[in-house]
Amino acid sequence: MKGLPVSYSSKDYYVMAVLVLPFSFVLNLIYLRGSYFHTEGVFVTATLLSLIVISIYFMICGWWAVEIRNRFPGEEDVGKKLLFMIGSFLLASSLVLRLLFTLYEKIPFVNFRFDDDRFIWSYVCLGFVNIFLSFLFEGISRYEEWKVNLEQTQQLKRSFEHSQLLGLKRRVNPHFLFNSLTSLSTLIEEDDKEAEIFLDQLSKVYRYMLRNDVDEFVTLQTEIQFLKALLHLLNVRFGEGMKVSINVDPESLEKQIPPLSLQLLLDNAFSQNIVRKNNPLQIEIWSEGADFLFFKNSVNRRLTDEEAEHDFDLDHLVNKYRLIGRGEIEILETPSQRVVRIPLFNVVEHSSQ
Repeated sequence: MKGLPVSYSSKDYYVMAVLVLPFSFVLNLIYLRGSYFHTEGVFVTATLLSLIVISIYFMICGWWAVEIRNRFPGEEDVGKKLLFMIGSFLLASSLVLRLLFTLYEKIPFVNFRFDDDRFIWSYVCLGFVNIFLSFLFEGISRYEEWKVNLEQTQQLKRSFEHSQLLGLKRRVNPHFLFNSLTSLSTLIEEDDKEAEIFLDQLSKVYRYMLRNDVDEFVTLQTEIQFLKALLHLLNVRFGEGMKVSINVDPESLEKQIPPLSLQLLLDNAFSQNIVRKNNPLQIEIWSEGADFLFFKNSVNRRLTDEEAEHDFDLDHLVNKYRLIGRGEIEILETPSQRVVRIPLFNVVEHSSQ
């Protein structure tokens, strides 16, 4: 038990605040009847005492309802959950009424004696309230969960649309296309065979970008094949200014990842860091087991107008992972390096979502 201030829905204490006073009044009216208004002392004492007992009772019931919900979290367990809740509440109702009416008997000026018929009617009243509140709070809780899921779905849709825009922006990036064509032109003059390989890799890069315009996830193997084609193009341009190593466990290759994630990290590394032969940009990509992929790049900052934009793109990727609920991207940066840990998705797990 973590404490009583827990709630089944966000409206629990609001509903309790609205219902406790009138319910206490009705309960005393049913049980005490005319003697409830016999004197001011009896009225005030019975009202305050019932308010305290019923309030504590409702708070305990709220905590117990949360415990039952945690025990039966699935939608298929709604019937069991309500059955356990209502059953335990009805049992507790008899105990709390017995306690309340015993306290009345202990107060001399209330002049109260236990009555079986009045107890039964009070129990029926409290039981009805318990059943009503159980269904009411379950309905409120499910409505709030639906709103949260709807908002997450909308955010994920916006995130996916933004990913499509990022992919489109990178496809039509004039700098990348111009640099690629310049490198190709140079290769044609120097080495026809290498120029043919470069053109083949360039076509693979653009084919992948076009094909994954509507794919939400791809296998890590597919993403790495694309990355290798992209690295071939960059290697022709930067040569010894970049050092890249890829060491991925075979068991992780069939896991899933959002398309162009590695390209985003690669773009981020090249856009924010100086690339020189005497101080090459070092990039390492590896996996640990089949659950996480790591992307590490050396840091040699250069200030450009694109830095904030690429940081925004990285934030977007982090937020996307948070929305799909399969772990979070972790970023560890020091003055000399940045390491990004990316969760990998199991194909079966994702398809069950």
